[in-house]
Amino acid sequence: MKNLQEINKLLAKFYNGESSKDDELYLIKFFRKENIPDELNADKELFLYLKDQKYRSLQNNDLSEKIWQNIQNTEKKKKHRIRRDLSVLSGIAASILIFIISFHMLHNNPNIFNNEYKFEDTYTNPELAYLETKQALLYISEKFNKGTEQLKPIAKFNDGIEELEPINQYNKGSKYFK
Repeated sequence: MKNLQEINKLLAKFYNGESSKDDELYLIKFFRKENIPDELNADKELFLYLKDQKYRSLQNNDLSEKIWQNIQNTEKKKKHRIRRDLSVLSGIAASILIFIISFHMLHNNPNIFNNEYKFEDTYTNPELAYLETKQALLYISEKFNKGTEQLKPIAKFNDGIEELEPINQYNKGSKYFK
């Protein structure tokens, strides 16, 4: 009966508005039991109702959270759509600008496709042109070889790796011993 006296004290505190959350949780747990004295049936229904309402309010909070998430997602989609639209419009504007500039250049300079811009040889003697080309290519080759000469020490790493190849064979065999 000590438990029943304790429950009555907690109920009195609850109805006076002096109970703590822990007290209310204790009462809810108590009224979940099936063997409750008959004089506390009305209180049992009240606390089970409060428990149910608390559960529903938690569900409503989840619903509110889902609504808020949908609002934020909609705003993100709007921003993304605006960016995409601006990107498409700027591409179209750039294309139109290129077309206008090309038309302007062709309109102001009608001889652009004539032989006015024809490439001509700079050397009259083909042997001299060949020698100049050969000299330029040799210069490029010399500079390239000088630059790659510093990479020769890296080839020594391959020698060390080749010496470690037998150890790799041990690793392959060790999988059978596990």
